[in-house]
Amino acid sequence: MTVRSATRSRRVLLFAFAACIALAVIACVAIPQLRWRIQVLALHIGGRIPDIRLSEVVAYMMPGSDQVMTDLIERRNPYAVIKNAKLSDRDVASGAVLFLNKCSSCHGPDGGGSQIAPALVGRDFKHGDSDWAVYRTIRDGVANTAMAATPDLSETQRWQVISFVRSLGAAGNNNVAEAARPVIDVSASYETIAAKAQPDADWLTYSGSYTGTRHSSLQGIDRSNVNQLTLKWNHQFDNSPPLEVTPLVNHGLMFVSIPPCNVQAFDATTGRTVWSWRCEPLNKLGGEFGSQNRGLALLGDKIFYASADARMFALQASTGKQVWQATVEPDHTVYYITAAPRVSRRGGHRHFDAASRPRRDRRFRRQHGQGALAVQHRAGPGRARP
Repeated sequence: MTVRSATRSRRVLLFAFAACIALAVIACVAIPQLRWRIQVLALHIGGRIPDIRLSEVVAYMMPGSDQVMTDLIERRNPYAVIKNAKLSDRDVASGAVLFLNKCSSCHGPDGGGSQIAPALVGRDFKHGDSDWAVYRTIRDGVANTAMAATPDLSETQRWQVISFVRSLGAAGNNNVAEAARPVIDVSASYETIAAKAQPDADWLTYSGSYTGTRHSSLQGIDRSNVNQLTLKWNHQFDNSPPLEVTPLVNHGLMFVSIPPCNVQAFDATTGRTVWSWRCEPLNKLGGEFGSQNRGLALLGDKIFYASADARMFALQASTGKQVWQATVEPDHTVYYITAAPRVSRRGGHRHFDAASRPRRDRRFRRQHGQGALAVQHRAGPGRARP
């Protein structure tokens, strides 16, 4: 009886253990909050997500974390997924104190650099410009340089230092890095834009020209050599929605709009970021309702951007510095703009046309110089005018 009782007890324990395992598997499959976390852990343990510690993966997946780690399942790139969430004025101020105590003796109090350490403004970072790349540089230091690791700083403190570094050289609150680079002449007159029946090396407006054909007159690439095209450079945008923008190009400078409220300029030859501007959107409309942007307008020395919260911004094309902003529709809880602005001429003045939605298609027109409202009218439903 004793042997039979022990055998029966072992069977009961094995059954209970198997039942617990089965319940755990069912819970992981049935509960989405557990399922995606198990997927991320499995990818990391399998070596599919590099350059992030297991402890950091676990911490960033905890409820209440500032990070959106679900994107790692598809992208598997922490540099594109992990973002600095410590962006408040208080965080920047705390970062300034930390920078003054820990970093300024080498990099200078204004980040201008010294004989010991390079400048933190006006250049691309050698070890990566993404938030996660900068974080890892601050955390781990750089071997064989004066840049030491910072084990004495907490995670929050490192992010605050990054917020302050990002603010160095910024214009107002526009998060524009005004780099000390030569000013590039990228201006284009209305007459120049209107005269292009077919775009050539420059793509100066949405669709390339006012004919709207999106056809280029360039003939350097044809059927005989298209198979010889090779990748020259690429750029990884940080955790943005899928892009539907048509970039503008003038004199070798490429302008790209990134939702929800970001514009960047690149050297079209090398892919180097020339400047970046961003704003904080006033709404959080998802899907087609504001999460996309089709492009920009160029006129004179300014780039014009219509944002998802129904505002128009004018930026200096060569530096990204904000010149003015104007509210197109005050009710940003329902109105949004995804269309690219278009330059037009009415009564001898230069204006910009676009449409805001959703209740009625509203067409607005603003003088490009000061952002003053010039003409505004409504079109009935179903009568949208591009």
